[in-house]
Amino acid sequence: MNIVKTAGIAIIAVAISVIIKQIKPEYSIFIPITCATVLFIYAVSEFGGLIEEAARKAEQYGLENAYIKVLIKCLGIAYVTETATDVCRDAGENAIASKTELCGKIMILTCCMPVMFSVLEMIDEVLTLI
Repeated sequence: MNIVKTAGIAIIAVAISVIIKQIKPEYSIFIPITCATVLFIYAVSEFGGLIEEAARKAEQYGLENAYIKVLIKCLGIAYVTETATDVCRDAGENAIASKTELCGKIMILTCCMPVMFSVLEMIDEVLTLI
């Protein structure tokens, strides 16, 4: 991702938001939401190559692709949750932001449970060999 583009979009969005806030404050919330959406889509488009590389490395080192998929899902959940939470806080909705964080944490935990069970099974197999 070109960080200069990202920073430029963010700075322009802040400038527009400040100007709109002085003219029509009720519309100023749409600028950060739009900016966050554009930056998120841009970041996700850059993320595709990394996923393919992670899958190749997992195969090279003998890891199951399922572990990589879980890791990527958890990262995605974390990034989406953080973006949504920031937008909620920017809008002054701290209660909604905290509930969004809680939901994101629960979703990450739910996503990680199969990996945790797999690790516990491996530990059990090792202990039975001893």
